[in-house]
Amino acid sequence: MAVKDKIKNLRKQKGWTQDQLAEKINVNGRSIGRYEIGGVEPSASILRKLAEVFDVSVDYLLFDEVDEKISNKINDKELLERFIKLNKINGREREILIGMLDLFIRDYQIKETYLP
Repeated sequence: MAVKDKIKNLRKQKGWTQDQLAEKINVNGRSIGRYEIGGVEPSASILRKLAEVFDVSVDYLLFDEVDEKISNKINDKELLERFIKLNKINGREREILIGMLDLFIRDYQIKETYLP
């Protein structure tokens, strides 16, 4: 998916107008329209602001690779965005997060198996 489409989709998911998004990233409302039709590519600083307000990574906005590989298996967009972010965490924090996920999954499986 192209940057222009991601900007438009993310904006609509948030329920924002182009003017509302423009206000949040401190640009002119017409600029958002230009980004969404592909007439103008957002600068690096604008991409950082967009990533921040949409709570996604700049990589997510720019690259299809992660989106295509994972989105074929994960249909929930909120969950997909979180897994993309979690994938960038390393070290002890990653181990803790994986452990917590394992606990929640096991708890769910036990409930599904033994409780009506």
